[in-house]
Amino acid sequence: MENQFDVRSRLMENQFDVHSRLMENQFDVRSRLMENQLMENQFDVRSRLMENQFDVRSRLMENQFNVRSRLMENQFDVRSRLMENQFDVRSRLMENQFDVRSRLMENHFYVHSRLTENQFDVRSILMENQFDVSSRLMENQFDVRSRLMQNRLMFAPD
Repeated sequence: MENQFDVRSRLMENQFDVHSRLMENQFDVRSRLMENQLMENQFDVRSRLMENQFDVRSRLMENQFNVRSRLMENQFDVRSRLMENQFDVRSRLMENQFDVRSRLMENHFYVHSRLTENQFDVRSILMENQFDVSSRLMENQFDVRSRLMQNRLMFAPD
């Protein structure tokens, strides 16, 4: 009986040892598992963070590229419109200069022709006046000579 008791007590001791080791091992396994899960989660978080950073950077670069290309397009549009407007302004300016020069030439021709007409009219009037003055002078000279002749005849000694 004593042997049975010893065997049972050893058996119980062994069971207790096995059970305690099993519990320790379970605890170790669970803590390692949690540690591994934590590390895995950290790795996942870090990898997602890096992916997100990459996505953000690529979107940022894409947006910068789009903004720069739109800016260049707008600059090109503005420059082409500016050149068109400059061309329009220059062509209108040339048209206006041509119109002004044409009108100046017309006015010059008109003034010159009027001046020539007026000179002709003035010369005609001067010639008429000279003719009138000359004929009156000749009439007056004739009258004066006739009167002188009459006076000589009248007052001549017989």
